[in-house]
Amino acid sequence: MKPWMACAVETVPDLHYVGAASGAIVLSFARLDDGSIESNITDWALDQFKKHYQPGHGKNDRPITKESIFHYVYGVLHDPIYREKYAQNLRREFPRIPFYSDFWQWADWGTTLMDLHIGYETVEPWPLPR
Repeated sequence: MKPWMACAVETVPDLHYVGAASGAIVLSFARLDDGSIESNITDWALDQFKKHYQPGHGKNDRPITKESIFHYVYGVLHDPIYREKYAQNLRREFPRIPFYSDFWQWADWGTTLMDLHIGYETVEPWPLPR
């Protein structure tokens, strides 16, 4: 059995993206709906995040957007503590995302991870002494 994982890609992946005999669930940021692009982050979810992280009550007053929620979720799904704590749940049901205390820290981590995962081929190699 392959371990549970989350990985960002720039294009639509193959069903067996994670290997033969393994299925992948694709959770895209947006979808095409009757010719228009619609976000997969619902207005309800956006409202829940906005209510929980009320403006002015944190150290960062950036407006919470659907894209920032997408990055927050990506960051949370890469947290080793979250993955260990919910390992059994992640094998059999859709991930449940907690409200961590610092939304923007997690959203920024998710943005950085997503940029690295999608653009890894364009990053300058880190100089290592041999």
